[in-house]
Amino acid sequence: MNPSIIPSDVAATAAANDLLELDVLQQGRRVHDVRELLAETGALLSSSLEYREILREVAELLVPRLADYCMLHLLESDGRYCQIAAVHRDPTKIPLLEELGRIRRSMPEEANSIMTGVLETARPVLTSAASYKQARAFIRDPAMLRLYRQLNPGSYMIVPLRARGQTLGSMTLAMSVSGRRYTADDLTVTEQLVGRAALAIDNARLFVAEQAARQRAERLQAITAALSQAMTQREV
Repeated sequence: MNPSIIPSDVAATAAANDLLELDVLQQGRRVHDVRELLAETGALLSSSLEYREILREVAELLVPRLADYCMLHLLESDGRYCQIAAVHRDPTKIPLLEELGRIRRSMPEEANSIMTGVLETARPVLTSAASYKQARAFIRDPAMLRLYRQLNPGSYMIVPLRARGQTLGSMTLAMSVSGRRYTADDLTVTEQLVGRAALAIDNARLFVAEQAARQRAERLQAITAALSQAMTQREV
């Protein structure tokens, strides 16, 4: 047999092996990238108790590595959403995200149907292939629909920020200009990131609350001591 002629089954096996090696290599790189991203996020979250500023830095870290744009919302005591971070790989589109945040802040809770559902059920939403036609089915507000069309998300995830059984807000990650699509693996990574962020928020809030309680106790103790001293002086 001419050695330059390779049987088709041998060639197919060689091609399959090459693809397998490439897949293993890509998976190895992905695992490395994920570990690196988790490590960088963890370092950011532990660097300060100013969690709002830190969360903005986390959003900047995720774009464009894990998203074309990212939004972070916290749930306020009145049940409305406060956007604390809005990052887009195209800086000219950041005003669109900020406008979307203002609209959501002013709208009643039921108008934010998808986000409300995420917060109420504490379950994430993953849409691998989004479309404007789908959006028209659940977005009723014309301004929000206009912004959706301009931002043009092709794939997105909305993940709740939860810590110690409480839902604190949500993170939205979306792909648009890159054309990439999210998978279940992406959701798993994002849930890990969001879980760490939620715990950092909760820890920071607890620390602030404890400090405030300590300061109140110290003021009360000082007032009590002053009153006691004044009464003692009167008795003398």
